[in-house]
Amino acid sequence: MPIPPPISADALFAEFPEWRALARVETADDGASFVVVEVKAPPAAGVEHGLIVDTSNDEVTVGFDCYHAYFDDWAGDGEHFGTNAALAFIKQILEERVAIVSWWHGDQWRGILPT
Repeated sequence: MPIPPPISADALFAEFPEWRALARVETADDGASFVVVEVKAPPAAGVEHGLIVDTSNDEVTVGFDCYHAYFDDWAGDGEHFGTNAALAFIKQILEERVAIVSWWHGDQWRGILPT
């Protein structure tokens, strides 16, 4: 019997039902299951990596290209943390309302973080 996905995955699929087909369930070292969703970016985006959403470690991690942000559910849920904040950030990326600028200078990451 498969292990059910975390609550944050249910919220993600309620908002983006078409992403259920892109999801995979993985198992952490401690046996906990988590969901990973990878959404390819359109070619015009000019990025190496599309959108990735990961629900491991009791948090939601949202990544796009070389940037990622953590939204901890254990801290609560609201505007700045938790599943609701992760969903709002995903929508901002998809609607191009937030810019993520990152680059490498030698072996050091440089970038401008979204606010």
